[in-house]
Amino acid sequence: MKTNGFFLSILVFLLPAVGFSQLTSIDSSYLFIKKIHVTPVKNQYKSNTCWSFAALSMIESEIQRMGKGTYDLSEMFVVRHSLINKGLKYVRLHGKLNFSGGGEFNDVMDVVRRYGIVPEEIYSGKNIGYDNHVHEEMQEVLKSYLDGVVRNRDDKLSPVWDEGYELVINTYLGHVPAKFEYKGIHYTPESFAKSTGINVDNYILLTSFTHHPYYSKFILELPDNWSWESYYNLPLDELMKIVDHSINEGYTVAWAGDISENFYSWDDAHADFKFTSTDMNQIVQQRQVGFDNYETTDDHGMLICGIAKNKDGNEYYYMKNSWGTGNACNGFIYVSKSYFQYKTIAVMVNKEILPKDIASKLGLR
Repeated sequence: MKTNGFFLSILVFLLPAVGFSQLTSIDSSYLFIKKIHVTPVKNQYKSNTCWSFAALSMIESEIQRMGKGTYDLSEMFVVRHSLINKGLKYVRLHGKLNFSGGGEFNDVMDVVRRYGIVPEEIYSGKNIGYDNHVHEEMQEVLKSYLDGVVRNRDDKLSPVWDEGYELVINTYLGHVPAKFEYKGIHYTPESFAKSTGINVDNYILLTSFTHHPYYSKFILELPDNWSWESYYNLPLDELMKIVDHSINEGYTVAWAGDISENFYSWDDAHADFKFTSTDMNQIVQQRQVGFDNYETTDDHGMLICGIAKNKDGNEYYYMKNSWGTGNACNGFIYVSKSYFQYKTIAVMVNKEILPKDIASKLGLR
């Protein structure tokens, strides 16, 4: 970690959001156009749960935006419920479903909608004595258990296989409390979620690909989209218009995309890509080819919480990651808009911030 990068990122984190007329220097390379205050960076460590960290970070930011307070919500509460539902579907489909630690942002919203949410201090998911999230063994054990159920040599499945499966999850992550006390008030997970003021139905998933019609919804073909959720499909320029508008109005955006190539440097807090042409049609075509040939995959999720310019005037999205604070910007990263164009899989936004013309095209107004 660079000393100056660490120091400057701490300063920026403490600064309020600013408008273009009050550009604030992050370091010698970037100036903020807009920065949204967010909750502290966390660490998913050895767990494939970025989807839960990114989406819950967005929810935490939305709670702050609405003036409802500051919360540290439990990612593993979401992961636990999602694993149970994914396991049930895996068996129902006779094992013909991707089963891993991965997921999508809608999985978080589905859990909050159905089961509520709890604070991190109530349920950390660290039930086996580790300080950080370590999930590889758990995932292997759960997959083996489910495969054993699917390979059942008897005439039918036992009526208790799902109970055994849940017991394994509880052993690793812990039991979820039916009731708890937080800051002197008694809650259930459902009542606590309601108290935050979050309405998960206000959030929608957007993508941009040419193999489906624009302004339609389709099930995005991703291995981790195990729940077969549908996404709204938009032209790339309109997708970026929504992201920019959201950030400039103080709404964070959850981002899912590819970080597998050399254009992305976590240590240097920088991701960039140079297209060979500035023609939007060619950019869209190159982006689609990357998705079609597996160069662009759904590897990671982060939270877009700002827009900055470098010294050449090129704009970057300021993103909060979930890998701890051990990089040049204390857990944040600058992602160029060209990188966003090339490597974005999808975003989740608050639909109330959609420009009216785009909302109308999607049938949301």
